[in-house]
Amino acid sequence: MLPRVIFINGPFGAGKTTIARELGALDRRFVSYDPELTGVIMQRLVPRCLRGDDFQEMGLWRRWAVKAIQVRLRLRPSKIIVVPMTLIAPISREAIIEATRARLPDSVLEIWLSVPRPVLRHRLLSRDGAGALWALRQLDACAKFEDSPPPELIGLNGECEPDEIALRIEEMVSNPKRARSPSMQEIWTGRPR
Repeated sequence: MLPRVIFINGPFGAGKTTIARELGALDRRFVSYDPELTGVIMQRLVPRCLRGDDFQEMGLWRRWAVKAIQVRLRLRPSKIIVVPMTLIAPISREAIIEATRARLPDSVLEIWLSVPRPVLRHRLLSRDGAGALWALRQLDACAKFEDSPPPELIGLNGECEPDEIALRIEEMVSNPKRARSPSMQEIWTGRPR
């Protein structure tokens, strides 16, 4: 069965949104939905004392993200929804990725973009604003998640050109049997770590 939803996961600065755009340019079946935009709006509307520093901590945002994916699937049944989002906290993964997987068994593909820390730091430092500093502080948690990934996660080398990564994802969608690999480490780096 072809995936209906692709989560492009990875550390901040890995290129998730860029690759989602590349997929849409490569094939019109791919439609991007970035739940971060809703999170930013909610952060501005909800008082700080009720929300914390990360909108992913807000149950309302997690429910909204899942509902938005469901609505997009219903409104565009022939499309594949691409969700570029760093989802590493167990509560966010369970509420969004696992809830989507439960509704669509065998129709969810989750990609992890692996990028070395020095490259991520360089990319993030080239961004403006407090968001870049916040993202830098999250790199340890992302590295810890990457060290013990869930078995269903498919890792790709995020240092490749975005169009190359998009082509690889499109290949996985077109031929789902090739999407699974015995060793994510080999996919990520081309050699064992």
